[in-house]
Amino acid sequence: MSRKIKKVKQQKKHILIALEDTKSSRFYIKDLLKDKNIIPHIIFAKHIGTDPRSVLKAIEQFEKENPDIKYDKAWLVIDRDSFSKNNFKGTLETARKKEICVAYSNECYELWLLLHFKDVTSHKTREAIRRELNEEFQKNFGLKYEKSEKHVYGMLIDKQDKAIQRAKKLIENIISIDGQLDPYNNNPSTKIYLLIECLNNLEKCKENNYLNCNE
Repeated sequence: MSRKIKKVKQQKKHILIALEDTKSSRFYIKDLLKDKNIIPHIIFAKHIGTDPRSVLKAIEQFEKENPDIKYDKAWLVIDRDSFSKNNFKGTLETARKKEICVAYSNECYELWLLLHFKDVTSHKTREAIRRELNEEFQKNFGLKYEKSEKHVYGMLIDKQDKAIQRAKKLIENIISIDGQLDPYNNNPSTKIYLLIECLNNLEKCKENNYLNCNE
């Protein structure tokens, strides 16, 4: 008697996201997904490490371990931090070849959060960004900024449009002055806004081929 072979049902998602951390950016993005009611369309790769190369490896590992989960686009969320030029730029180049979107921040993810409050136009260290972000949290909410704070998205949602505008302006100013982007040296700069815009309007993002996010 022949035995029936059970077919594995293929799952389909819109976006696969690999993050450089397990707290701040994850909490913000997960709350955004809840707010937009798109949790079923997004999947996260298992966290491997914080350096850009490890974040990219998380995508590769996910694909290897989950061949039946298909998605339209993969996104990396990475920081410039103090990682080597080879690690950061090499990851950007590999991601571009593989058509993986990259939402990078130079110097760190907290720059994106700080842009919710004000323009940031001059070079800043991670320490300076986090100090100024803490000052804004104290002033606006009467508490210190903590990476482990789970409700930052809700606290900042009314300022998100301004953050997107400021982040775009940073990128536009760099291009207008230098002619092109150099993510490793462009401090301050962030492309987190591309991922946020995409998640805010997922269907439009898909129709527009994900905003040419890996250019």
